[in-house]
Amino acid sequence: MPRPRATNPLNLPPRVAFKHGAFYYRHRDGRWERLGTDIEQAKARGRHYADATSQHGTMAWYFDEWLAWLDGRVAAARV
Repeated sequence: MPRPRATNPLNLPPRVAFKHGAFYYRHRDGRWERLGTDIEQAKARGRHYADATSQHGTMAWYFDEWLAWLDGRVAAARV
């Protein structure tokens, strides 16, 4: 388990880092996922990945993500 940051002036969630002008999430398997340059969006995505219930990566989590994606597709088709 990694130790917490010594300083965190941006109040970033765990496993989120600022590097090369953008925010990245460090997955446990070593991958770095770019979250973008907007700090609020990066914080929201970081909290989403590091949820307290540890559901990330389970079938229920993927199903919920798929349903959210599907709702967006349906809303876009109605326009």
